Amino acid sequence: MTKIYTSFKKFNPSICWVVVALFILNLFAQGLAEGGRWDLYEAVAMADRWGNGFGYSNGSMDFYKPSTPYFPGVAILALLFSPLGSYQIDALLFVASALVVFLFCMLYLVYKRSNGIWPLHIFLVFCIAVSHYLLSHWLSYAKEFKPDTISLVFFALGVFLYAKIESGLWRGLALAAAFAIALIFKQQIVAPEIGFLIASLFGVRPLRDKIANVFFVCAGIFSGLLIIFFVDGGFFYAIQSHAGRGFISINNDEHIKLLFEVFGILALGFIASGKAGFLTCCSRVYKNNLLFLPAIAWLIACLAGAMNVGGNIGNTAAGVVLFLPLIAFLFEKSKPVIIFALAFVLMISLVKNLTGSDWLHRAHNRVTMDAAISNFVSNIKPRSILISGSSYLAVRGAGIQRVSEIDTWAHIRLGVNRMKVLANGDALIRDLNPDVIVCVEKCQVFDRLYSFNPKKNGYREISMESEKGTGVLFVKRSWIDNLPEIGGDWDKSIR
Repeated sequence: MTKIYTSFKKFNPSICWVVVALFILNLFAQGLAEGGRWDLYEAVAMADRWGNGFGYSNGSMDFYKPSTPYFPGVAILALLFSPLGSYQIDALLFVASALVVFLFCMLYLVYKRSNGIWPLHIFLVFCIAVSHYLLSHWLSYAKEFKPDTISLVFFALGVFLYAKIESGLWRGLALAAAFAIALIFKQQIVAPEIGFLIASLFGVRPLRDKIANVFFVCAGIFSGLLIIFFVDGGFFYAIQSHAGRGFISINNDEHIKLLFEVFGILALGFIASGKAGFLTCCSRVYKNNLLFLPAIAWLIACLAGAMNVGGNIGNTAAGVVLFLPLIAFLFEKSKPVIIFALAFVLMISLVKNLTGSDWLHRAHNRVTMDAAISNFVSNIKPRSILISGSSYLAVRGAGIQRVSEIDTWAHIRLGVNRMKVLANGDALIRDLNPDVIVCVEKCQVFDRLYSFNPKKNGYREISMESEKGTGVLFVKRSWIDNLPEIGGDWDKSIR
């Protein structure tokens, strides 16, 4: 038995690193299969306008051009990756997957500064297990580059630098820079930054240091916001249009399930640490308020996002992420054999997911579908087009003079600026009068939410349903007669 236990300890690091590699590969494979969808493609659309009208939509005056509802960090990152050409999206999807593990590494640095005793490989396996089994809704967004993850990376980096660097100008500048960059990616990160500011005021540092902390944290937040204000449409679209949306209930099965799972893992932690160990862990959490208060603030911000119209369980799941180092305190007394068993189960689960997901075939179908739509649009040469948020890649580079997006209009319509846009989807179609409408993931959701029905407004539907994927195009009936001969199945489907 002793030899088996020793073997477990010896091979534990190797198995843990295999789990890490499989985890990243799983996220990347799923990302390739499903694509970046609107989370990434709207940012890419903004990046494509860098030399000609970079910025957010201002509504009807620019015909609702594709715009991300988040701050422009991912759009700027997409611009930096643009020299990769056709591999740009794949590279961004890989970065999105790798950033999840990189965030765990940043949280590990904070964990170690809080006197955590686990080595990195054990901490990573723990975070992967919690995320894989409890926070899958967060991972589903993270892999398509929803900016929560990269924003948290820079926030955690700022917290670590604050704890690592001695008091002085360099620490203040590093903190301000990290917090500013974090804010450039996601609006809600301002909540844990303010939480950090409050926590720093309760520390034992001299009054002079506390005043300096206030200055540099506020300077970071102000710098990040200033950049947003300088981006065209930044205040109108990325800040103001989020306000006044109303609320939805989070009293649903998904949230109740997540609540029970979180309490379940805390109960397991109580069992693993024992009563005395649990009280000690609670004391450690309280003393480490530089992470605890920001984690509370982040959770509140994410819950507010989930309750806001347009939010969902993914927002709430993301709100749990900053608690991972604190939850890890409860499990530090776990025996190495338990960690090995967890890593082994994870390895089997990840391999099963990867081999059973048919991701390569799905990725091929997605690319084929986008290429087919792109080919069709390029052949008929429309002057204007209206797309869903997930459809930009299918019409990118087709040389269309005016590209409008349904999601852009919907984003403005939901907030306080609703009176500045058209009342419903049918009115949007009539006002824009696009030659073609494209919905890679179909348009039914827009009809259900916004009374968006192209067929009632003089358009001919061309279904794209096949083993290659699902999608639909609508071509204006009055425009079909003036189209040139395309030939093949496309011509038959139109005529």
